[in-house]
Amino acid sequence: MNENLLHYIWQFCHFDVTSLVTTKQESISILKVGTHNFDAGPDFKSAQIRIADLVWNGDIEIHVNSSDWNKHRHQYDEKYNSAILHVVWKRDEEVYTSSGDEIPCLELRSIVDRYLLDRYENLMNSKSKILCEPYISEVDTFQVNQFLERLLIERLEEKTNQFINEFEIEKNNWESTFYNALFYTVGLRVNSTTMLELSKHLPLSILQKHKNSLFQIEALLFGAAGFLQEVKDDYSTSLKNEYSFLKHKYKLKELKESDWMFMRLRPSSFPTIRIAQLAVLLHKNVHLFSKVLNAKSSDEIHKLFESSVSDYWLTHYHFKKESAKRKKSFGRELINFIIINAICPMLFAYSRRKLESIYQDMAIRFLEECKSENNSIVREFNSIRIKANSAAQSQALLQLKRKYCESKKCLNCNIGNQLLKG
Repeated sequence: MNENLLHYIWQFCHFDVTSLVTTKQESISILKVGTHNFDAGPDFKSAQIRIADLVWNGDIEIHVNSSDWNKHRHQYDEKYNSAILHVVWKRDEEVYTSSGDEIPCLELRSIVDRYLLDRYENLMNSKSKILCEPYISEVDTFQVNQFLERLLIERLEEKTNQFINEFEIEKNNWESTFYNALFYTVGLRVNSTTMLELSKHLPLSILQKHKNSLFQIEALLFGAAGFLQEVKDDYSTSLKNEYSFLKHKYKLKELKESDWMFMRLRPSSFPTIRIAQLAVLLHKNVHLFSKVLNAKSSDEIHKLFESSVSDYWLTHYHFKKESAKRKKSFGRELINFIIINAICPMLFAYSRRKLESIYQDMAIRFLEECKSENNSIVREFNSIRIKANSAAQSQALLQLKRKYCESKKCLNCNIGNQLLKG
């Protein structure tokens, strides 16, 4: 037994409420269970109960054993003088407030439904990747989908906090915030941190001064990325010469070529190609986030990001060697990844700061229009017949797995709640 389970049992009255009595055999009626308190003080605030013929208004404290009251030193803490009932699994001693009043006690161990306890134990001890896999067929699909809608909002709100922090670091500049988010996202985890470092070393404000010259934008990006330290051909030599001047002018810091990962990446995902694609995208779109805000659908986002590369990169994957000519634009899968991980959280953050719900609705609509992600977590849920039909649902499943399943928070999960009810 643990206190989290006892909180759940009390909050939803998962016990026989028809003939409740205190450990002193006084009758109890629960009028209000109270509001769950996650801060210091009693566990449930503003409860209302009737003991014998008197109605009491106050707080509820919950412990596994009644002696935990004293172990936690509540007998010396005036915050607990407002307690009107001590709810415990097992009463092993009487307890008192700091003013010397004995707290009425309700013992639960003999009145809680055995089914709930057995099911909870089975969930906690489950060896399945998804804890509730053996029982998931018992849950109504409509209730699952409703919970996934809530989880999507929860996930977007969590990401929003990160973007708001970045927005404040960037001195309330949305374009710069999106620029950093875009670089981080295009790094595709393997190079995401290094890409973010590049965007920090080379602020958007500098690139905007050279918006009319793709050559200068490439020189700045590849130079700051550290790829021009050893030039190999005429084009990289020209870039290096241009960068040397701009580096001195803007007092730029630069990364090292060894900071970047190439191993186990497809050539089309090399950081050099990603930088070349970003150079064209930023050259064509000075105020990129403003254009995102004006997009009416995810298809418009795709058109906005359909950037190829400069002529040099059509026949190169890096500066070291020429390759067969091939178009190298952002693919549909990568643009979806950008929509999911950069654009939609940015729209959500923008909506919160501007207090304009239209952008929150836009973020959700874009996710619903995008194809579901195909990763190990989504496949796990697919295998137990919880299908993701869009990126909105796959994002919700990621939230469910990482924030609930992996932490065994079945008590906070609507699916777990349905299974515990029986």
